[in-house]
Amino acid sequence: MSWRDGGGLAIRLRALVDRFRTSLFGVPVLWIVATIVVSRLIIELDSSVDPVSLPPIIVTTVDSARAILSAIASGTITAASVVFSLTLVAIQLSSSAYSSRVLRIFLRDPFQQNMIGLVLGAFVFSVLVLREVRGPVEEGGAPYLPSIAVAVAIVFALAALLALLASINHTAQQLRVSTVSRELTRQALTVVRERYREPAVLPGDDSPGDLHVPNVPASPGTVITVGRSGWVQQVSLQALLETIEPHDALRIEVAAGMYVYAEAPLVTVWTADADGLVGLERRVREAFGIGDQRTLQQDVGFGLVMLEDIALRALSPGINDPNTAHAVVAQMGELVLEILSRKLPARFVAADDRRVFRPFQATHDDLVHQAFDQIRTCARPLPTVLASILLALQAIRTELLRRGLATEPAMAALRDQAAAVVAEVELCGAIEADKARVLDLLDRAAWRFDA
Repeated sequence: MSWRDGGGLAIRLRALVDRFRTSLFGVPVLWIVATIVVSRLIIELDSSVDPVSLPPIIVTTVDSARAILSAIASGTITAASVVFSLTLVAIQLSSSAYSSRVLRIFLRDPFQQNMIGLVLGAFVFSVLVLREVRGPVEEGGAPYLPSIAVAVAIVFALAALLALLASINHTAQQLRVSTVSRELTRQALTVVRERYREPAVLPGDDSPGDLHVPNVPASPGTVITVGRSGWVQQVSLQALLETIEPHDALRIEVAAGMYVYAEAPLVTVWTADADGLVGLERRVREAFGIGDQRTLQQDVGFGLVMLEDIALRALSPGINDPNTAHAVVAQMGELVLEILSRKLPARFVAADDRRVFRPFQATHDDLVHQAFDQIRTCARPLPTVLASILLALQAIRTELLRRGLATEPAMAALRDQAAAVVAEVELCGAIEADKARVLDLLDRAAWRFDA
């Protein structure tokens, strides 16, 4: 896997883009700025066009223009408040029904962001045009009626009305659990494909991978600490490799998705060049993106956690919705299949005589356990949900074998998880007939733990 990821500058740019996309402020502001520019252009166009040459359908009077623009301004700002209310209701319901971590799919919904921007743009446009309308007794008796701008404002108002209807429909669709889980799966799959570009098995690749990771240097090394507490959102391997000199070594003490405390170890550096330590702390810290919350920028496990949250909430005694858990387990299986089909970042990287150790880099086994362990435990009283996990594991195993991507670590992780599910079935309080039906899935699926 290539270690070139853009360096520290790319980390900061990706963080800014993620904050922009996960905000209900950024896109509407762009709409407002664009509307201001467009309004000035159309008003200038109006001033250069002879009103006599305009089609009769867009010709109006000063009083009519003021009435139309005032009605549009008041109506669109009311529509904007409705759209805001719908968005806040969706956020509140999703937080209580699914998880607070699921809020990010509503906050970064481009459809809703553009609908809010369109409605606000219609309001701003009508207000800006309204202030340009002048009667014959105003401004020294020079009347001005931007007929084209008034016509555009009417089109804007119609678009805002349609945006309101579309927002209502979209919000209703977004609140369905199937839509939420599908969107979470889609976002997580995108991160997996961006982060892990190479397939699990490459033609002619017989390398042992992380089986023979060399030992770190015996000397204590220089410890660089974290500047602030927070969640590790990004780590730039390229920036870290460029920080150290040839023949130096560096061990990363954290990984994306971990929470770190201020002044806790961030990396340990072994270098023979004492002069190279000058400014090292600043350069190392610039290679990490640390924020107040987990994100999907590099944290594949966060995608698993958000899907898991929906299943756990569905299995809670207050909701007791095992059918939702069945659906989430199936979609979790799709995400796990994509992860196991790809080569994960190695725990040891050597490039240009520089060595980087990453002991906390997640393995296939780590991610499979993260995906199913809590669901499996909470589903102990429900053998049908445990059966869904077994079916998902079998489907993943079958697809890996069919695609020729079945590596021993991936297959071992699936076998371990299947054995844990069987143990949960034995411990559950279901009747023996229900237990037998779940265990029979192993035989019907021709599962072999030693295969």
